[in-house]
Amino acid sequence: MSDIEAAAELAWAAGDLEAATTLLIRGYGPQIAGYLFGLLGDEQDASDAFAECCADLWKTLSSFRHECTFQAWCFMVARHAAARLGEKATLLRKRTRPLTPEDISNLGAEVFRTSTAGRERRLSEAEERLARARKALSEAEQTLLFLRIDRGLCWRDIARVLADEAASPLGEAALRKRFERLKQKLQTQLQRDLLPTA
Repeated sequence: MSDIEAAAELAWAAGDLEAATTLLIRGYGPQIAGYLFGLLGDEQDASDAFAECCADLWKTLSSFRHECTFQAWCFMVARHAAARLGEKATLLRKRTRPLTPEDISNLGAEVFRTSTAGRERRLSEAEERLARARKALSEAEQTLLFLRIDRGLCWRDIARVLADEAASPLGEAALRKRFERLKQKLQTQLQRDLLPTA
């Protein structure tokens, strides 16, 4: 168990949801911000989704049932926030007051700013091709790649994040097969991208 998981567990078990939320946002916030930025491709949309995610973590942490790690829970909440953003992007942009509680919102904004600093670095040609290929994938496919390759989450936690709210999580074997097909799809796309155009 990581230090973040252990500290959040102690705070959560003691009923201090504010402390647990703060630990999770500070500990996993940079990873979540990177995931949202990669998924949404727009800094403002990612920032809005991250703010929603922080508020949702604070509101929903009391319903955490240890079916996955806190890290997976955070990514699940972030994924749902990103999905809702697509449904109400216009309303989020027109919001005139900060999310409540204000401290959680400010914390979210601070973590997002520090975790996305330096993203302007010029990508190599290979990195640009990979980024384009990943962007062409569905949201669920991008999430699967990010959680397994970029974050190294276990299959059980990935299944929990990818589960729809009404459905039960995918089995590990089914998820592994999906991952293998996805790697092949990505490899095919990258090879196609290398072919010269006539």
